[in-house]
Amino acid sequence: MNGQSVKVRDVLVAALAFASGSVDALCFLALGGVFASLMSGNAIILGLRIGQGNFALASHSLVPILAYMGGVALGVNIASPTKNPDEIWPRSVTKMFIAEFALLAVFAIGGFLSGNPTSQVDLYLLVALAAIPMGMQSAGVHVLGVSGVSTTYITGTLTSLVIGLVSLNRSPASKRTIKQEQDTRVQLIVLLVYILGAAVGGLAGTEFSLKAAVIPVIVVGLVVVVATLRIRS
Repeated sequence: MNGQSVKVRDVLVAALAFASGSVDALCFLALGGVFASLMSGNAIILGLRIGQGNFALASHSLVPILAYMGGVALGVNIASPTKNPDEIWPRSVTKMFIAEFALLAVFAIGGFLSGNPTSQVDLYLLVALAAIPMGMQSAGVHVLGVSGVSTTYITGTLTSLVIGLVSLNRSPASKRTIKQEQDTRVQLIVLLVYILGAAVGGLAGTEFSLKAAVIPVIVVGLVVVVATLRIRS
């Protein structure tokens, strides 16, 4: 396994977390207080609105959940796991991220044209266009197999990080492995970069609304280009 390619892969995974954080922030601010990738948050909002008897708003929370599920299913069908354990970044994963890039571009164009959407149909459509590529991204990162890392359901990454830190703290220095330390470092970076992406998305979204959706499009596009040019098995 090429050590340099592993480092590039980890940087690209962190970049995907930035894109995910920015999309979540934009959706929350401009599309009715829902998320494109944080399904735990959407599930809570869905249950809360059902409990309040507000079924119209509940349906708005259901849309990203269904769209995300569809995105995961689509991503798994495109990005098949590699049979070669030394293959760091399968070509099928790059194809999947190209598809994610295309859908995010459609989302950005839709956001640019709609400005501040008010109709229910426009909101549903834009939420779906944001959540589907986030589901695809989750599937792609899962296929990459970066230990304890998700770029979307960040609670999983946070849990892995805390477990890793505790394990490192309890292990004598002589028994710590380089892989343990690297995994924990990548998990921490992904968590921080996701927060940074949310901050940038929030700032840009406050100023430019959904026109700021161009940010994650550029980031995912760069991930595709760098993965194609730099990563070797």
